[in-house]
Amino acid sequence: MKNRPVPGTKRSALAVWSLVLGLFAILLGIYLGFFAAIAAGNCGHQALARLKQGGGHLTGRGLAIAGLVLGYFEIFWAVVWFIIIGFGFSHR
Repeated sequence: MKNRPVPGTKRSALAVWSLVLGLFAILLGIYLGFFAAIAAGNCGHQALARLKQGGGHLTGRGLAIAGLVLGYFEIFWAVVWFIIIGFGFSHR
């Protein structure tokens, strides 16, 4: 049986922000998106910690995880891109 939220629950604002910032990170691209990705990861981790301590009064675990995945994906590609650019300029 699926876990149902406790009556009087509300969605975690940090989880929503994590997802929104993760989407912005992907849409903004490598340079500006990197900063949004860091913020998405931070919000996602804080949201998961508060959800764990919330005793079932907060929801949004899936949103927080989605924001984390998008943020980490953008950070990964930004690092790969910076390495590629760095090697490209070092061979001149």
